[in-house]
Amino acid sequence: MLQTNGHPLDTVAEDTDLTLSIRRLGYVIRYDESAIAYTEVPETVKALVRQRMRWTFGTMQSAWKHRDTIFRPRYGTMAFVTIPNIWLQQLIIAGISPIAEIALLLAIIGGNVKIALAYYLALFALDLMAGTLAYALEGENPLNLSLLLFQRILYPRLMFYVVCKSWLLAAGGKTIGWGAHIRRATVRIAQPRHAPQALEMAE
Repeated sequence: MLQTNGHPLDTVAEDTDLTLSIRRLGYVIRYDESAIAYTEVPETVKALVRQRMRWTFGTMQSAWKHRDTIFRPRYGTMAFVTIPNIWLQQLIIAGISPIAEIALLLAIIGGNVKIALAYYLALFALDLMAGTLAYALEGENPLNLSLLLFQRILYPRLMFYVVCKSWLLAAGGKTIGWGAHIRRATVRIAQPRHAPQALEMAE
C-alpha cells in the first residue's frame, strides 16, 4: 500500500485503480477461490443503473490513469491484455453494441430472416452453454437461466445507456461521486457452500 501511495481517492472505482497500481509495480495478484464475501445487490433498475454508472465511469478513470502502460513490454500482460481489454470490451464494444442489432433488423427487413435468426439463436445458445457451465461449477440453481432471454434483451440496453453517458461526462470534463447507497439487509444469508472446504484448507 505504501508503494501505491495508499488508497486511491481520484477515481470512483478505487478497487480497480488499486489493483492496476499494484500490478504495474510488478506484483502478482492471485485469486483465492476459498474466500467468501457478501454484498447487497441493487433491488431496482434505478439503483442498478446508478451502480453500473459508477463502475463504468470509475473503470474509465482507472484505464485512463494507467494509459501509459499500454503496449510497454515492462508491464507484461497488463500492457498487452488487461488495459486494452478494458478499453475494448467494457468501454467501446458496449457503446457500439446496437450496431449488431441494427444489422440484424436490416437483415430481416431485407428478407434474410432465416439466416438472421439462425445467427441470433446460435449466439443465444452459446450464452446458454456458458451460463450452464458457470452455474454447474458454482452449484447454482440452473432454473435461474430461464431469465437469460430477458437479460439479453434488457441488460445490453441498460449498459449502452451507461457507457454512452460515461463517455459524454468524460468528454465534458465532468465526474461523478459515490452517491447514496441504501442498505436494506433484506436478504437472508445462507450457509456458504464452500465453507467446509475453506475450513479444511485452513486446517
